[in-house]
Amino acid sequence: MRDRRPTPALSRSTLDRVAQVRTDEVWLAQAWQRSRVLVVDDGRALVAGDLLPPPTDVGVGDAPYLNGLAETVGELRRHLLDVLRAGDVARASALFASMEEIHALLADLDYPDAITGNLRRSTDVARSIIERTRSDLTLTVIQRDLAEALRDQPRHEEPPP
Repeated sequence: MRDRRPTPALSRSTLDRVAQVRTDEVWLAQAWQRSRVLVVDDGRALVAGDLLPPPTDVGVGDAPYLNGLAETVGELRRHLLDVLRAGDVARASALFASMEEIHALLADLDYPDAITGNLRRSTDVARSIIERTRSDLTLTVIQRDLAEALRDQPRHEEPPP
């Protein structure tokens, strides 16, 4: 039988590898000193339409910042799909534009992977995510337009046999 305990906070799985020290104040203080955490408006800066802080403001180097920005494309896709499910195509289109803008910025950077922390691969992954999202968004718009066109058609009653 599977363990049905809730997933621990700050853990991606049900196996919490540091459960024994989560209440150890000394360990927690040391962990915070060696950690880098970026909280941007509760993780929703781009979703809310706010500007992202520059890397100098968050204390990370350019390469990690740019790779994090590339990963943002996937997070924006998740949010965009949620917005589409809610029926807000205009907002989804705006999020898609942000995804494309991020990719355009990253694609213009042409430096060796040793300097950028393999940014080229992250940018390629972002491109594939954008293309899948473009397809999903396009299909949703077509389906919405078709549904509206069918709804607007006058109904023809079939004569009884």
